[in-house]
Amino acid sequence: MKISYFSILLIFLTSTNTFAKCVCERYNDPNTPVNVAIIDLIRGNNATAINLLKETNNPNISNACGAGILLISSIYNDEEVTRIFLKAGADPNMASLKGLTPIENAAQWSSNEVLSMLIDAGANPNPKILDCSKNSSYNTPLFLAAINNNIEGVKILLNSGADYNHKNINGITFFDIIISKHNNETINDIIESIP
Repeated sequence: MKISYFSILLIFLTSTNTFAKCVCERYNDPNTPVNVAIIDLIRGNNATAINLLKETNNPNISNACGAGILLISSIYNDEEVTRIFLKAGADPNMASLKGLTPIENAAQWSSNEVLSMLIDAGANPNPKILDCSKNSSYNTPLFLAAINNNIEGVKILLNSGADYNHKNINGITFFDIIISKHNNETINDIIESIP
């Protein structure tokens, strides 16, 4: 899936949370080394991020919005950056100020190789919903994978202990999403993958 450079830049360089928005607007200079690395990752060049890690020795470096390199590599399924940053000790559960985690991004954008890597590194398949994301209708990685037709991601998450009984703020469950979006064969395949 091709994602617009500007839409991703807006997502990670701004935020809807009042505090985060204030911090981002005031302190998030697009010319900082981490933002330059993020922009280069969005453009398909991961060398800047890898060099930033070598220079800073900080795998959890983030910008003023709390967006780290893993958050971006999880959208673009950048296995190399993900592997290097996880090996250097990056926290697979690190959330941005907006409450986004790498596992949520990987589930949403069908970055299933990175999704598996994050889970293997200890990412929680049921991350705590932060206050600033409570208004989200699809607020778990499993919901995000299901709503975006990421069946492989759904299976990965189910096999990793994702809570399929969770209800969102509207009372919708994972099964409600699957039933509304898929045929019986796919539904049966998904159900059979539940451990």
